[in-house]
Amino acid sequence: RKTNGFGSSGGGGGGSVGEGFITRVARLNMNFGNSYNCLAMLVPEVTGGGEDDLCAMIRNVSAPTGTAPSVADTRAGTKFECFHTRLDLAGKLMGYASLGRPRRTWRAGLRDFFQQSAVAGHMRPPHWVYTELDFDASSPPDYHSYSEPSLVDLNAYAGIDVETLCDNGERGGGVVDHAAAAAATRLQRDFAASTQAAFEDVVVEVVADALGKLRSPVDGIVLTGGGALNVLANQRISDAVLGTSGARELRARELPADVCGSVSNGLDQGGGVCGDDGVGGEANTGVADDGGADARLAAAVATATARRVAGSGGGGEGGKLGVHVSAAPNDSGLSVGGAWLINPPLGPHQQPLQYSGFALWDRANLPAVALERGAENLAALQDGGVDRVASLLVNGAVIGVARGRQEFGPRALGHRSLLATPVPGMKSRMNRVKFREWWRPVAPIVAHEYLSEFCLKNGTWTNDARESAGSHATPSPYMSMAPRVSTEAARLAPAIVHFDGTARLQTLAAEDDPWMHSLLLAVGNNKG
Repeated sequence: RKTNGFGSSGGGGGGSVGEGFITRVARLNMNFGNSYNCLAMLVPEVTGGGEDDLCAMIRNVSAPTGTAPSVADTRAGTKFECFHTRLDLAGKLMGYASLGRPRRTWRAGLRDFFQQSAVAGHMRPPHWVYTELDFDASSPPDYHSYSEPSLVDLNAYAGIDVETLCDNGERGGGVVDHAAAAAATRLQRDFAASTQAAFEDVVVEVVADALGKLRSPVDGIVLTGGGALNVLANQRISDAVLGTSGARELRARELPADVCGSVSNGLDQGGGVCGDDGVGGEANTGVADDGGADARLAAAVATATARRVAGSGGGGEGGKLGVHVSAAPNDSGLSVGGAWLINPPLGPHQQPLQYSGFALWDRANLPAVALERGAENLAALQDGGVDRVASLLVNGAVIGVARGRQEFGPRALGHRSLLATPVPGMKSRMNRVKFREWWRPVAPIVAHEYLSEFCLKNGTWTNDARESAGSHATPSPYMSMAPRVSTEAARLAPAIVHFDGTARLQTLAAEDDPWMHSLLLAVGNNKG
C-alpha cells in the first residue's frame, strides 16, 4: 500500500521519517512558506506595523531620513527583499484574504512569483529533484543551495505598483488623503485574496503534477510541512480529490463602507467583501481563474483512482483516494519524526497525537489555587461537570479549559482552549478577549456525527449572500480543513462563519475526547 505525501515547507523541514517506512520519490525545489510570508508583509492590517511592515519601509525609502536596506528604487518601480519574519503572518493573511476578491491578472502574476521565487535566492522555474522510480530523472539533486535573496518586483510579475498598494494617505504636514488611504486598503484586501488564491493554485498544481508522474497505485494523499497549515488550500485539494462538483469561486455580499474604507471597529458582520473602486486597472469580478490547476488535479485524481480500483479492487469511499493532514504538519512535528527514526513504534496500531503534548507543569499548585478561589470540583460531579459547564456556556460565559495533556501541534483542540457558544457577537467578544484583530475567524468544534449537516453540499446560499459550490465533509480532527458552512448551520451558529462562508473546524468523535464530545451534545441539548 502506498500513500503520496506532499510536503510544503517554509524552511525545508517537513518532518523526519525512518528509512524503510517511507521512501522519498522526489522533491520539488520550492519553498512556498517564505514566499507567502513575504507577501503578507505588504499588508499593514496583517503586520500591525513594526519591523515586519514592508509598506513602512517602502514609504520611507524615498524620504530624506529614510533607511531601508531591503528596499530599492528602480526605474521599473520599487523592489523589495523577502526576508524571514514572524511565522504568525501566514495564518493572519489566510484569514484576512476573505475580505477581498482575487484579481485575475494579479492572481496569474502571483502564481509566477510563487513558482519563480519559491527557493530563496533562486529566481528560476521549479524542477523535480532527488528522483527515483518513474519520475523524470533529468535533474540532479539540489539540496538547499541558498544564495543571497533577490529583490522582488511585483510590478514585473503582476502589474502591482507597491507604492500605490502601500499608500497610507499621509502627505506631510499633518495632511492625510483619506480617499487614497481607503483605496489602498481595498487594494491590500484584494492583494491578500489574490495571494491566497495564487498560493492555492500552485499547491494544487504540484499535487496534480506529482499524481500525474507517479504510475504506481496509491491509497491517498498526506499534506505536510508548514504550508499544510493553510486550511483553505487543504480543503480545495480535499474537494478535488473527493469529487465535490461545481466551481470553487466564492462571491460574497458587500461589506459596509466603514469596513471597506478604514480599519474596522470590529463589527461582527456576517461576511462579504468590498466593491472595486476602479484602482488597479481591473474590475473586481470575482471570476475563477486558477490557470487550469483544478482541472488538471481532477484529471490526475481520476487516473489515480482508476488505477487504484483496478489494482486493489476498490475500497474506501467508492474507491476514492483519501486526504490526510497530520496534527503537527509544521516544524513542531519534527520531534515525532526524529523519535520514530530512532525508535519506531511496534505493531500496526494507530497512535493519535492530538493530545500528546506536555502535562500541566503547575498541576501540584491546583488544589491550593482552587481552594483560594472557591472553585467547584467538576471531576467530583457524576458526569464530570459536563452539564454544569454546558449551562454556563449556554448562558453566555467564555470558559478557558486546561485539561490533561496539551495538544501536540499548533491548534487548540479542547485541552487548552477558550470555549463559548457561537451566538451573534461572540466572534468579536472572543477576539477582544484574545487581543486579536477584528477580522480574525474563530473555529468551531463539530461533533463528528453532525459533520454532514454542517457542510454546504452543492447548492448555493438561499439568501443571495454568497454563491459557491459545496465542500466535501472531510473529517478534520486537527483543525486542518475549512469547508463551506451550510445555510442552516450558519443560521444556528453565526459566530463561526468567516467572511467567505467557510469555517476552520475541528471535528470530534466520541473516541477522540469523550468529555468534550459529551459537552458538545449537552450544549446542543440545552440550546435546543
